[in-house]
Amino acid sequence: MQYLTNDEFIKRIYQYRETRTRRDYNKLAECFMLVAKNLLNKPNFINYSNDRKADMMSEALFFMSKYHENYTADYAKKHNIKENPFAFFTMVAWNGFVQIIKKYKYFDTTNISLNFFDSLETSTTNQLSELNNYCIENQDDCEKIKLQEETYKLELELEVEEDVRHEVTKLEKYFERDVNETCPSH
Repeated sequence: MQYLTNDEFIKRIYQYRETRTRRDYNKLAECFMLVAKNLLNKPNFINYSNDRKADMMSEALFFMSKYHENYTADYAKKHNIKENPFAFFTMVAWNGFVQIIKKYKYFDTTNISLNFFDSLETSTTNQLSELNNYCIENQDDCEKIKLQEETYKLELELEVEEDVRHEVTKLEKYFERDVNETCPSH
């Protein structure tokens, strides 16, 4: 099925609600897939990788199947307008897409900060091993170098703590902004 009319979509929704059979649910799921697939072709979502698109599609289908019972024609009847299930299910799919995008954005942000700390740890280990090698070669300066090493470790710990505080502050600001965008009353 490549194209679906509004009337056909409404018919499938109500047919499933009456019968509750697997066959009718599969037909309704085809409608959900068409809505999600066509929404993925919108410019807002076209440049995501295929694996992210698959996650977005999965999340949208999950939400549409979870909330399909919430769709009612009461609003359309009350305002004397034609039923439009496409609007309802497109918004459900859109919200599913946005949740996946936010999830990946969070993972990408934390992954960048974790990579920063990994690289910091590697360079620190290399510097300390060079210092230890020098200490072994020059026994006379060993005491002096050990003192410098301890001082260096303390300074490095302070730098790392400061960097961690900075990263935590950035993440807190990100989540605070994120919460304010999604919950205007917050």
